[in-house]
Amino acid sequence: MESEEHNFKDQDLKDLVLALEKDKLVLFVGNGLSRIFGLPSWEKLANGCLYHLADKRTQDFSFGTYNLLKEVSPRQKLSIAFNTNEAVAWEGLRKSLEFKGKPDDLKTFYELWTLSPFILTTNYDTLLEDHPAEPFTWSGNLKAPKSLGKSVDVLKPKDLIEDVKPYFKNALNPQLIKLHGCSGDDTYEKNNHIITTESYAEFYNKSKIKDFLRGIFTDYTVLFLGYSLSEMEILEQIVRAGCSNISSSEVKNPHFMFFSVYQFEKGQPLDGFRKYWEFFNINLIPYEIDEKYFAALFDGIVTLRKAIQTKMFPPGKIDFQESERLGALVREVSKDE
Repeated sequence: MESEEHNFKDQDLKDLVLALEKDKLVLFVGNGLSRIFGLPSWEKLANGCLYHLADKRTQDFSFGTYNLLKEVSPRQKLSIAFNTNEAVAWEGLRKSLEFKGKPDDLKTFYELWTLSPFILTTNYDTLLEDHPAEPFTWSGNLKAPKSLGKSVDVLKPKDLIEDVKPYFKNALNPQLIKLHGCSGDDTYEKNNHIITTESYAEFYNKSKIKDFLRGIFTDYTVLFLGYSLSEMEILEQIVRAGCSNISSSEVKNPHFMFFSVYQFEKGQPLDGFRKYWEFFNINLIPYEIDEKYFAALFDGIVTLRKAIQTKMFPPGKIDFQESERLGALVREVSKDE
């Protein structure tokens, strides 16, 4: 059964609603969302780091060397850049990820936080932290903050490795986990910024990281958003680390991936990707990008959020508990103002 207003499967919506009601929905955010706001692709980010090295003539790294590396994969480019000079490469990465828009432009990230109070991202940029502070609530049990910007706990790789902060099930505030680190940091740290091939291999082989990801994929429903084909290598590494040695009896929840397609690709190519990700218990939710490309991702997220709300609160159904939460939130905001 499918709704006339969207192409989401009814069972998928039911599973997402159930996860939301139990505070068990985790968003996993990729580069596609950042690209909506003009930030570079994985490829262009790597090129930006190498260009910065050449521009600074760092350790005789020239534009000739830069051109020779054009056909190398993004991860290899970043590894070469950081192995050449960490400080200059980090400077180039931060420069490439500077957001040049207006703060109000980031209000679209509000849509993400209304879907779930738990977000993981492999993005280095700070857009998810820089969204405007707005009051809102969720359907689950987590207390809604008045100001998101002041209430989100941001965890980085070192926090996960050292196990210094609780995550998700022990959370008192909404949480953002920067799985590969954050470009907002002034200086580069090997154990807090997962960028090079060596750092990826070391990070995802750590037992604490495997246990963390295993816990996410075992106990939560994960919704992947904004991952393009250029990031599939990274995504597969994460999923393999989280799903390895999980028996079918341990799988408690389905997982989902927003997957971009052109209208003419809805046949065999999509079926091939669908079968591949089903191996990891991930169901694809296709959305069309024919004209809008990455901007279509945001439209799809808004449509999904509305579809979930309709499924949770169909016409004629009143959720008194939710109404009371919203009323209390409004009263709190009004009192403080």
